[in-house]
Amino acid sequence: MKTLDSLGEDEYLYMLHHKKPIPLIDFAKEQNYQVIHSKDDKEQWHILISKNRDINLSDFLSLIK
Repeated sequence: MKTLDSLGEDEYLYMLHHKKPIPLIDFAKEQNYQVIHSKDDKEQWHILISKNRDINLSDFLSLIK
């Protein structure tokens, strides 16, 4: 959560996790961050979070997966 607070307007947080981190996602949404997440075919969760709601996180997610 401290990492989210330190994000700049043109930055995003990317996480690869073995399970969906619901508390972090809920916190980010409550703080009005843009959040996108997806599970891949290896059961890994890809999570992207940004303060800047104009960044298209879907584009980044498609490049990562």
